[in-house]
Amino acid sequence: MIMTILGIVLLGGLVIAIILPKDNFVAPVVRVERPQEPQINWVVLEGEEMKQLQSFPEVPDYQGPVGRDNPFLPF
Repeated sequence: MIMTILGIVLLGGLVIAIILPKDNFVAPVVRVERPQEPQINWVVLEGEEMKQLQSFPEVPDYQGPVGRDNPFLPF
């Protein structure tokens, strides 16, 4: 297995040694465009639809026992 890995590394090194010294070798370049700036329409937050929204009722704190002796046992 060590000989196989060594052979792969040597073969990779040989390929790199052949390709890199060429004068016409051009490394591939990936151009990534900047994402568009988000445009927030603040007028929507002042609209009639937003004024009609109601908040959720407050959830009361848990009053039962907390935890189990062995949490890995099935219910």
